[in-house]
Amino acid sequence: EGVLGWGTGKAVEVASAVQKAQQSAYRNLYPVPRHHGHTITEEVTATFGKTKVIMYPKSSGRGIVANPMLAGVCQLAGIYDIGVKVHGSRNPQNTIKCLFAAFDKLRSEDELAGYDEAKGVVRVPCLTGRFGRMSVS
Repeated sequence: EGVLGWGTGKAVEVASAVQKAQQSAYRNLYPVPRHHGHTITEEVTATFGKTKVIMYPKSSGRGIVANPMLAGVCQLAGIYDIGVKVHGSRNPQNTIKCLFAAFDKLRSEDELAGYDEAKGVVRVPCLTGRFGRMSVS
């Protein structure tokens, strides 16, 4: 619910490897900003090696449109309406690292609104029309 971590572990036995991976994941936690508790705040593109991930928000009730592995990660983050497209290599480890790089690029709602904590000033961006493309008269 808003915080994710990833890790890998190697050992002779599976149980030991899983325990090492969990410990590694606890050391690599990422906050995931959510918009209205169900989607991401903005469209994000990230690359890792030859893998490119594009994440885009969806309206409420649309569900997760992604491959099953990335859909599971998004559900663990508490994101239930999102679209994720993967281009290039589909190597599972690189895909997860790329997804976390995209989560790291996400800005919170306060950052998008232009909240300046030092000054205590909120700058509200002027969006013209739907998706910022059409003018409002």
